[in-house]
Amino acid sequence: MLELSSTLSSHVQFLLQPLTEANADSVFRELCQIVASLIPHLDHKFTLIRSTSCRTLSQFSKYIVQDSGNKKGYEQFDMVLTAFLQRISDTNKLVQGATCSALAILEEEAAEKLAPIKLGSFTYTTKS
Repeated sequence: MLELSSTLSSHVQFLLQPLTEANADSVFRELCQIVASLIPHLDHKFTLIRSTSCRTLSQFSKYIVQDSGNKKGYEQFDMVLTAFLQRISDTNKLVQGATCSALAILEEEAAEKLAPIKLGSFTYTTKS
């Protein structure tokens, strides 16, 4: 019985692999749209939406970094990074914490890709 189930499992994996490979492009397109739709929510007026958007985007960090090889993907990576850097100075501590966590996850995934980025356009200001 065990041998039959392991054989069946390998056959199912064999049959599903071409389907997975064929749908990879459509999955990447969907992820691109999801990430693009989440970025504006980082500036939402409600705290919970801003923090949840940060955490959700951090879950897509691996995809965001992998897709940064092409021009459109790099622009999206840059938009996410810039948005995270802006959210660090949020007035709410929950959003700041979510942003720091998301930025750390993005940095872990990006590693060497993050090094050549110049952050000259980002200015951090504190309120007195």
